[in-house]
Order: sequence, then C-alpha cells, then structure tokens
Amino acid sequence: MTINNRLTSSDKNLLASLKTGRSQEQIFNSIATSIYDSHEGKITEQESRQSARNFIGFCQKIIDIQVRLDKEQEKKDNYDIDINKSWAKITNRMA
Repeated sequence: MTINNRLTSSDKNLLASLKTGRSQEQIFNSIATSIYDSHEGKITEQESRQSARNFIGFCQKIIDIQVRLDKEQEKKDNYDIDINKSWAKITNRMA
C-alpha cells in the first residue's frame, strides 16, 4: 500500500496546495483547516491553529536535523576524498 492510498481527501488537498506556490499564510491556514476538519469539531479553531504551529515547528526541526546530517556527511565525504588523494600521492611517489 502506498502512502497516497492512505491519505484522506483533505490530506491530498493540503499536499496539492503546498505545491502551488501559495503564500505562507495560505499554507498555514490550509494546515489549520485540515487539522480542524480532521477532528470533526472536537477542537476549536484556536486549538487547530496552535496545532498547526506545533506541526510546522516539528517539521522545521526535522528539516534542521536533515540539513545538519547532510553537512556532516559532506564533511565526511570530503575528508575521505582528501585521504584518498593523499594516499594516491604517496603511492605514486613510491612507484
């Protein structure tokens, strides 16, 4: 089962709206509305907006972690390249 098969129509609309170049405010409102609709009136609009802020904050943390991991991997890759170049120079001198 793919992830698209598990998404509700509200989720699909939200994902589509993120791809359309909408403003940050429009995207935030879409997220808050999606959260509100998914709770079927069991939460207030204010609670859905707070949940949207929490969700966006969570997503930003995930992005920050991924950026940090990518930078660390790039440093490691560059270090490995430098080691390989140094080793190649050494072995060429010995030949």
